[in-house]
Amino acid sequence: MLVIEPPVIHRLRALLDELEYDAVQRTLRPHYFVWPFPPLDTFKKLLLYLPERLRVTYEVLLLGQPVQRSRLEKLWGGDAVDDLLSLGLLVLRDRHEVQSDNYSIVSYLGRYFVVSVNPYYPTRRDPDAPVYIGPDSLTLAAALPASGRWQRCLDLCTGSGIQAIMLAASAQQVAAVEIHELAANAARFNAALNHVEDRVEVLQGSLYDPVPAGRYDLIVSNPPFLPVPVGVHHALSGHGGEDGLSILGPLLEGIPPRLSNGGEALIYAEGVGDGEGPFVRQRLQEMADVHHLDVHLLLVSRLTIKIGRAHV
Repeated sequence: MLVIEPPVIHRLRALLDELEYDAVQRTLRPHYFVWPFPPLDTFKKLLLYLPERLRVTYEVLLLGQPVQRSRLEKLWGGDAVDDLLSLGLLVLRDRHEVQSDNYSIVSYLGRYFVVSVNPYYPTRRDPDAPVYIGPDSLTLAAALPASGRWQRCLDLCTGSGIQAIMLAASAQQVAAVEIHELAANAARFNAALNHVEDRVEVLQGSLYDPVPAGRYDLIVSNPPFLPVPVGVHHALSGHGGEDGLSILGPLLEGIPPRLSNGGEALIYAEGVGDGEGPFVRQRLQEMADVHHLDVHLLLVSRLTIKIGRAHV
């Protein structure tokens, strides 16, 4: 598990800034604003054009590849390697080789996020990828209000903490809730990595259970929303129950008593539906009627699935 030592984490931040880690990703990572991980084969070819220090940095910190400790010490300095080992970001494979402990560092608009290695990379060692970040994370981040000084914000199912950290630029206080222990710990790490640990409080628990009393000016969430049949294994970060509403349903129902007068909620989710739209629309309509809310359902994409009848 990652170790939360802000002074050491801040030295990691200084190293990433010195390497222009985000700026280089903007150049080399296709679809930077949509996909947090680069396509592996293409990215490896592009890395060949970088100086050795940068190339090895991305191989270790983004792709999760092992490297000789002596080589890394030569490129970063021994103190930097010791720092990352002490933080739990790197681990010793043997006396001579180090590797990411199933973590990657991705970047977005000058922020850095320690997350699970892309589950589709061959270097990943945990297919459940508990510290999730994906295209839906970036879509919601891009949709967050760009202005306005929020006093209190709430981020449910925070994952890597990306939404809470983005909100910290315009909010005095952000409460971020995450049920998975490793993800909650990573979100705390990422708050320190982005120098917002004084404004972002990460709470471990289910939805509203650990949230302090009071109302919030802005509530955001990118909850697990995938419909997963009974008996099928799926990572917790995306498991929305059989109908995709096991997390989304109670999350929506808990918004009215937590929202301040004039407050807003912004939720990104996907779900099954029919020709008239997602099935969750009925719940939204009921919420609007009972609590006198102004509710907007925006469909940004639609995928049609045809189910044929099996012949025996």
